[in-house]
Amino acid sequence: MGETWQQVHLFIQKQEYAQYIALVGNTQNSNGDLGHSAVDDILLTDGSCDSLRGNTCDFETSDLCEWTPTADQGATWIWNSGQNLDHSNGPNSDHTFDSAEGHYVSLKHSTDNKNAVAYLTSPTHQSSGAMCLQFYFFMQGRTNWTGSLSLYVKSPSVDINFINPVWKITGHQGDAWNLGEKSLNFVSEYHTVFAAVEANDGGNSIIAVDDVAMLDRDCPAAATCTFEDGYCDWSNIRGSDTMDWVMNSGYTPTANTGPNYDHTLHTVYGHYLYIETDSVLVSSSAVLESSLIPSGTYCFEFYYSMYGKDIGAFAVRVVRNNTVNILFQKFGNQGPDWKLGKVQILEEADFTISMMALSGNGNEGDIAIDDTWTSKNVCYDNPDKFVCSDGEVILQEQVCDFIPNCVNGDDEMFCGDCNFEFGMFITASTI
Repeated sequence: MGETWQQVHLFIQKQEYAQYIALVGNTQNSNGDLGHSAVDDILLTDGSCDSLRGNTCDFETSDLCEWTPTADQGATWIWNSGQNLDHSNGPNSDHTFDSAEGHYVSLKHSTDNKNAVAYLTSPTHQSSGAMCLQFYFFMQGRTNWTGSLSLYVKSPSVDINFINPVWKITGHQGDAWNLGEKSLNFVSEYHTVFAAVEANDGGNSIIAVDDVAMLDRDCPAAATCTFEDGYCDWSNIRGSDTMDWVMNSGYTPTANTGPNYDHTLHTVYGHYLYIETDSVLVSSSAVLESSLIPSGTYCFEFYYSMYGKDIGAFAVRVVRNNTVNILFQKFGNQGPDWKLGKVQILEEADFTISMMALSGNGNEGDIAIDDTWTSKNVCYDNPDKFVCSDGEVILQEQVCDFIPNCVNGDDEMFCGDCNFEFGMFITASTI
């Protein structure tokens, strides 16, 4: 889990008798490697977890956080879990807990019309500006499956049949939960609506939704992360690899390999992701994958560290419709400094970005990444230019000049907080 605190919400069903809650931590894995476990800030309250978190829903209670399913010719959304499901209607585990006991909503297949649309409508929300809707979806079907999941945003009085979806995805998206995001800007009451269509898969497809959250900010650009506040929309792909990308700050545990500090802050307190190659087999792999990115032209930039005599390989890949294309790869020792990598992406269908590392023959082979950045534009090689996350290009001299020139303030994001116009004194924070 890395060296950051992880927040957990756990819904406990009401019991007839008093009960105890036990927290159990294991600091040694099956290989004998030691670690640390810690717990802080425990809060027990009445009601569902969702009632504490505003416009969010993890679907752990049967009231669905007041989301309303609407049936159409037999097709509807149902409350489901891995341990209760008819396996043709949902995944084996939820996203919240990655457990068969966790819950989600999934499409119940229609026996009358495969093109029937099942709607899932949120309670009425009130917004006064920019919002980010985040959710996780699961879509699995055969190769030629044309089922779809759409997202609508509408005023309560508007008929959904007369508006277009703000987000839509079609077909098989793998045997995994995927992150979906959409920036919204409403200044009145509105509903969000998920619409699912089974289409042509004869009851063999799965469409499910979990962990819906409405955040009071713009959505970040996909595959854009400093790793100072978690993994953002990146996730370790389990099953196809044998290691994970883990979070770290400062030196890596093994001497003579890995970075000494992060790239974002250039300090031992900043964070990055890396693979630990001590005590692993040769050619062990770790795969980190972004959320789904809409088709288009993008420049993907990142910093990587490949320092040590036993370095294996590192690659950046684009995954589209189960096809993998390698756009960038490096082998062996690249020196102790952080290096900038940059790839041009031009895709006519939705895709994900994947970063894969392979271990070498020895324990001095740590590979690290930091500061991933995706801009909707062509890549610029001009060092005098700075590309904002929305694709706008400004002069490098405008970066860290205490004047936001990018719409989202990207050019001032990682700068100092004092311009010395009023002396040398700033309020210090305790690290």
